[in-house]
Amino acid sequence: MAEGDEIISTDPEERKRSERWAEEGGRPPEKICEQAIKEFNELASKKFWEGQKEHGGCLDDRDCIAEAKKEVIDLWFYLCSAQQQVLLSNDEYARINRQMLFYKDLSNR
Repeated sequence: MAEGDEIISTDPEERKRSERWAEEGGRPPEKICEQAIKEFNELASKKFWEGQKEHGGCLDDRDCIAEAKKEVIDLWFYLCSAQQQVLLSNDEYARINRQMLFYKDLSNR
C-alpha cells in the first residue's frame, strides 16, 4: 500500500484493525474474503428488495444482459467519482501535512 492510500474509517475498531494490518504488511487473504462476503451478505438482500420495489416483476423475466450492461456503466461513473474523491483527500492530506511541517519548523526556530 502506497503512502496516502490508507483506508479511512470512522469506526475506531475498524481503524485499529487496519492500522495493525498495515504494520503487518496488509490484510491476510482470509480476512479480505471474510470481510467482503460479510459486507455482501449485509447489503445484498436489502438491495434486492429495493430493486423489486423500484422495478417490480420477476428478475428471471427481464433482459438481464442489457440490465447488467447498464449497471456496469453506472459502476464506471461511481469508480471515476471515487477515484476523484481519493485524489482530493490525498491532496488535502498533503496540504495539511505541509502545514503541520511548516508550523513544526516555526516552533523549532
